[in-house]
Amino acid sequence: LKESGRLLANIVILFGFSGPINCEGYPEVTACADAIFSFDLSLSQYAAILFAFAFAGVIFTIPLKEEKATTDRDSCEELRKTLSNMWQAAQNKAVWQLMLFTLISNTLFMIRNIAQYNANYVWLGLNNFQNQIVWLMENIVFIVGLALIKKYFINTSWRKLNLIGMGIVSTMNLLYLLIIYDVTRNVWFYVIFSTSESFMFTANFLVNVFCIIEVAPANLESVTYALITSTTTAAYPLATALSIALMSFF
Repeated sequence: LKESGRLLANIVILFGFSGPINCEGYPEVTACADAIFSFDLSLSQYAAILFAFAFAGVIFTIPLKEEKATTDRDSCEELRKTLSNMWQAAQNKAVWQLMLFTLISNTLFMIRNIAQYNANYVWLGLNNFQNQIVWLMENIVFIVGLALIKKYFINTSWRKLNLIGMGIVSTMNLLYLLIIYDVTRNVWFYVIFSTSESFMFTANFLVNVFCIIEVAPANLESVTYALITSTTTAAYPLATALSIALMSFF
């Protein structure tokens, strides 16, 4: 459901921001001659569409029945118990090693050259239409990939899947060197390998999730899952900070 929502949002952006005003990916004062479509969405119209979907989501929650707690719970005690369980799970050797691996691997995978977006615009002529095709392909490949993993690789060693995933991601990252050194400046070449890289990054995350059941202490599976996914989320701002710090040397 989540990926379906992302897919729909990207379709709206694809058709709404590839017109004469936004055809280069940036707001232009005058109409662009290379526009894909003859129509455009303004930012206010796009915001109104987002509001409509959000409002519809709220409406659909009204019929849901919320079960009342049978006993009064002390919120402070519940918080103390949750933190205690998290600390207990984090002390497990397998759990904290997996957390450390997840943090380091995801941080390294998400370090980006922040000049790449401008380079894509200048070197490849990447416009909003093509950029949204990248996002759409990522959504579609991710959904198909989940189905394939569930059907064919659910019993495959997560260590092997992780190793294969890291190898493919590293290879896809190196392919950008072909663009940097002007071996090829074909925009569709970038679209294809960028999609593959993003899919393998997502697959790597799923592989990390597979092993949670194996390493989680008894009765602490949900807490262990929360720790691993929180560690993955923490990698995003850390990778952004490192990306900016590394670019400062150039």
